[in-house]
Amino acid sequence: GKQADRLFTEINKAEPVKSIDLPGEAKPNIKFAIDGAVNQLHAKFGEMFKVSPRCKMPHVHMDTLREEIFESEVCDNLGLNTEEKLMNWLMQKNEALSKETDEQWALKREKRGSEKTYLKALDKARKNNFFLGMGKAWLN
Repeated sequence: GKQADRLFTEINKAEPVKSIDLPGEAKPNIKFAIDGAVNQLHAKFGEMFKVSPRCKMPHVHMDTLREEIFESEVCDNLGLNTEEKLMNWLMQKNEALSKETDEQWALKREKRGSEKTYLKALDKARKNNFFLGMGKAWLN
């Protein structure tokens, strides 16, 4: 009946749990650093964050970004073990991306999607001075 339909809809809307949120996966200080830094980014660049985990470039989804940072292991590899260190690193990455030329961005474009859509996303990233949603290369 109606209750079964509601339950089915609710289950299918549910997001899988991110590995950063599984007990014992992330060291507490690393999880704390990532959560804090992503919260700071959200506070600073709110309109670039979307509620949908399937948001389009140049937007980011909070939990997906947290997971990508965690999975990349930059925190462990670079000693970014506090919110402040990670936030500084993220802002340095964003700043470096902000200085890239159209030619440099053209080389980074993933081949899916049109060039026009990509340039529109880049234009929006520039208007909002937020580039971390323009692909994942900066995490490597």
